[in-house]
Amino acid sequence: MQIAIFADIHGNYEALETILKDIENRKIDNIICLGDVIGRGFNSRECLETVLNNNKIEMCLGNHEIRCINGEEYLPDEDGEITGKKVMKKIITDDLIEKLKTKPLKINKVIGNNNIMFYHYPTKNNTFIPLQRSITEDVFNIDNANITIFGHIHKHVEKRIGNNIYVALDTAGYRKDNITNYMILDVNEYIYSMQNIELEYQNTSKDIFKHRKWGSRFAIKF
Repeated sequence: MQIAIFADIHGNYEALETILKDIENRKIDNIICLGDVIGRGFNSRECLETVLNNNKIEMCLGNHEIRCINGEEYLPDEDGEITGKKVMKKIITDDLIEKLKTKPLKINKVIGNNNIMFYHYPTKNNTFIPLQRSITEDVFNIDNANITIFGHIHKHVEKRIGNNIYVALDTAGYRKDNITNYMILDVNEYIYSMQNIELEYQNTSKDIFKHRKWGSRFAIKF
């Protein structure tokens, strides 16, 4: 069984479109989005509609979705926070917000002997905690999961503590380069791979003509 996982698209529709196309080509039907689909980029609505309307994607909420639900999200490049909030409210419509409200903060899957936890970042009392200096069991381990996969920190990190493994995904959309990426978790072979895809644009970021792919594989000992 394979699961494709991506995080932190941040309104980059070109990256999202490319990731989903690559997943489709690989015939992977199980997809998990770790939140922060919106914010920062200016294609937030297109990204959110795509994720919410794809019945193959399970989504958990990120801090930007929570801010949007609470009416706190705004476009950072707009003329001030108040104006930015008004613009974001027009972009992320009430029907999309109602759909967001149905999404969880975490997704738990028990597959064979593995208890796998997916979330954007740890929460306390349904509020995302501040960024941590390091990954510790007391903060990051939820429901005794032996595999934990999360986003938010915008870099790929792996840490093993005893028999448990913690993997942070790099941001798929909020980047200075023209690379997007996602994880393929192969539960049967006990490995995961990070799929990096180079995007090449012409004229505008909406014109994707070709991409180059490569991957790196990591063994997971359960």
